[in-house]
Amino acid sequence: MIQAPSQVTNKFDQSTSINIGLGATLDINCNTLVSFSDNDFTGANYYTSPDGAQPFKMLFPLDSVVKPFRPEKFGIKYGIIGDIPTGTYNNPRNTTYKTQTPVSYRTYSPSKNTSYKYYVTQKNTNLDVSIRYYDGTSPISYENKAVPANKIVVKFELSHCTPSSWSIFINGTDVTSGMTKTIDSNGIVSIYYNGTSWTTTESSINYNSQVTVNSLRVTATNPGGNKYIGLIEVAPHWVKDLTDRIVSFNIQKEASSQTNDILPVGLATANSLDMELNSYGNANILFRNYNFQESIAINNSYIYMSKKAEVKPFYKVYDAAGTFSDSNGTYFKVLQGSYYLDNWKIGENGELEFFALDAAKFLQETICPDILCDDYSATAVIRRILDSIGFTTYNFNLADVEKSVISFRWWWSDGTKTVWSAIQELCSDTQMSALFDENNVLQFYSRDFIFTKKASLTKDWTFRDTASGSSLPNIISLRSDNVASSNNIKVFYNSAYVAGYEQSNKSIVDVDKTSFSSAALKETLLSSTGVGGYVSLAVISIKPEEVRTIEALQSFSGYLLIDEEIIEYDAIQYEYQPIGGGARVQVDITGPADLAKHRGEAAVLGSLVGFIPTEKYRIKARAKFGTELATHYVQSGVPNGWTSFTDGILNTSNVVSTNSGSGTFGTNNYREGLYAI
Repeated sequence: MIQAPSQVTNKFDQSTSINIGLGATLDINCNTLVSFSDNDFTGANYYTSPDGAQPFKMLFPLDSVVKPFRPEKFGIKYGIIGDIPTGTYNNPRNTTYKTQTPVSYRTYSPSKNTSYKYYVTQKNTNLDVSIRYYDGTSPISYENKAVPANKIVVKFELSHCTPSSWSIFINGTDVTSGMTKTIDSNGIVSIYYNGTSWTTTESSINYNSQVTVNSLRVTATNPGGNKYIGLIEVAPHWVKDLTDRIVSFNIQKEASSQTNDILPVGLATANSLDMELNSYGNANILFRNYNFQESIAINNSYIYMSKKAEVKPFYKVYDAAGTFSDSNGTYFKVLQGSYYLDNWKIGENGELEFFALDAAKFLQETICPDILCDDYSATAVIRRILDSIGFTTYNFNLADVEKSVISFRWWWSDGTKTVWSAIQELCSDTQMSALFDENNVLQFYSRDFIFTKKASLTKDWTFRDTASGSSLPNIISLRSDNVASSNNIKVFYNSAYVAGYEQSNKSIVDVDKTSFSSAALKETLLSSTGVGGYVSLAVISIKPEEVRTIEALQSFSGYLLIDEEIIEYDAIQYEYQPIGGGARVQVDITGPADLAKHRGEAAVLGSLVGFIPTEKYRIKARAKFGTELATHYVQSGVPNGWTSFTDGILNTSNVVSTNSGSGTFGTNNYREGLYAI
């Protein structure tokens, strides 16, 4: 959900005139503009064992701090003997990851083959790391090039310790002396250049000014107590303001969704941004493609396009209390998400069009590491995948009583597929949904959470047709469309074929037509009801015209899923009046042959054959596939199938009473999903 201060929401609630503008920034991580060699890093003081080995050098390499795609915050800890507090271990197979002593990180065993790595100092040792970008010699090359910066970002892995102090040196000069040396809750230190000095206030950044960085040094003080300092990233950033250049931009939510997606579960979707910019008023073309191997200095007068550059579009909501300002006054920034450049086109007159994706871009470009999970829950598998590549900004939204998250006996990754593909398949198989919110957090929603009726869920927005206190009405028009798609299922599959010398190719496996249906339980099914007993069901249709025509499931045998139990049935009970008269007869129909035989024995009642299903299904087996045997109750006032309103009056003629005999149908006794309006 888009985050905005209360002044902004109050303004939309209470004002009849709102002054709004558009804006965007382009943030280039300058570590992606140059190449580094081992000689560009100094200050590494690796742990050395008695035999002279340096295991930290491979497990926690120093050059990892300039790698692209670093975590947005700390949270992935690699365990070191003596640095794992008691009470912080949690079974990684569990659906949720909580410990007796609450921590905000996961602990893993380090490996030289681990995809994501970060740097760790020796125990009880201060941090002192230097990175060289340009040594002042000629010729300039992509391995020896100064970079512009008006923002410096340093990230610490706080699962080891929180440094008691830190300093940042640019070209050998401490630019942070006199600052309050705090580290935010995500382990991040950010400083900004205001044109004359550096500050920790983001709103003071000067987009038209920057400092040329030849070298960058970071120091941090170890708090003691046998602690290690973990360093995730050191990066100079070059941030440019695109606001005055914006012609238009369009944000497409769930850009990867398809038209054949009919269920609100089982999808992982991404968001995209299209933006058009102009370069009017410039003698030279303002936007320029960045050539990584170009042996010339970076020109500060250009705005470079780089594949990993981050674009943050936002709305300006002008208000006297705003934290930012321009020539039109003070305003609040309402961020619309973070997007990363994917492709662009520069026109002959310097105009620019580009397409960007949210953080799904990195997941789509990263091959899923080799992972084997034994008896992991679906959320644990996803957590393991994302942690293995250093992706920390994700969140699982689960119901209070979560039953829809399944566990896999075995799950392993395919070394040819991307992380995004693996997540797509997991969401589809487990009926989870995933999307990136406006804060670049990958949000996962379980099926139980999506369909929950929990009263504690907060409202994102309140719609009003009349004034309420100081809040004005906000409904201009309202239309309601009911799309009953929650019981629709589409099955996509590909048949394998085999060819022989004596015949044409044919399917290896032939599968009869299979159908999925939903039904309402008409009578309580006891756990003691076994083989030969019956399950009484009323089939549900999502099409009103089929309510009275569909009277039984389409398959004479199959499986029924009731709560957490799977029941196998092998016949449908029918009832008919014999031709010669007498009592009505009930027979179990196991297939088309039985249906034809007994249908011919039924008497014709008026213009119809009195041969109908009793809505009872013969039980062949209970608790199939290791599911739990249980008693399944019918609640009071549960409608028999779908009922509807007729001229504003609720039709209650097909209400089924419980075995208690109460038979009431109060206004508060409707069961969700068993009736339609």
